[in-house]
Amino acid sequence: MNKAINSFPGSESGVSTTLPVGLYSVDEEYALSDGLPQVPGNDVKHESEFSTECKGTIEAGQKITCIITNTLVYTAKPATLIVTKIVTCQDDNIFTDCEDVDSNFEPQDFMITVADKDQDSTTFGGSSSGTVVTLEPGSYSVTEDFSGVGKIVTVDDIGNRLRSPITIFVNSPAITLSGDCSGTIAAGETKTCTITNPVILSP
Repeated sequence: MNKAINSFPGSESGVSTTLPVGLYSVDEEYALSDGLPQVPGNDVKHESEFSTECKGTIEAGQKITCIITNTLVYTAKPATLIVTKIVTCQDDNIFTDCEDVDSNFEPQDFMITVADKDQDSTTFGGSSSGTVVTLEPGSYSVTEDFSGVGKIVTVDDIGNRLRSPITIFVNSPAITLSGDCSGTIAAGETKTCTITNPVILSP
């Protein structure tokens, strides 16, 4: 290939340059000092498309037209929701206490569903450290399901105080949703949702 013999700013009306006979190629450098134009909530990249005439062999007296098409491609950044699950205990049972049965109810026992504006959903077990969910920008909602409401749990001879099963109720009406567990989320935005369930030890 020939060495670079000419450089110039691009022009929509075209720029003529003289070449020696032989092999040639055209390349470009994007030199905007401030970088690519930004749009909030979007990633942007620059793409260049060169016509087939932008490289090859040129003969004496031949005229060739090279067209370079530049495109800025904008892609919406994903929205992020962090869902945290907390299980608390309320002791209404004089025969035992919360620490005796805490291991029977963990955040992951509660199945949480996050749905976006298109009703595409993601379901996962809860986590006290938070679960990161990627959403399409727009409206969303968070719900949960626990199939063990009124679950019977056998606690074997807790300190010789209890020798029969107890019933542990998950008080669904008392579920607390705090933060941003529903609403609208923008591209590139991060929101948090915390779901708290009280577990009640029923005598």
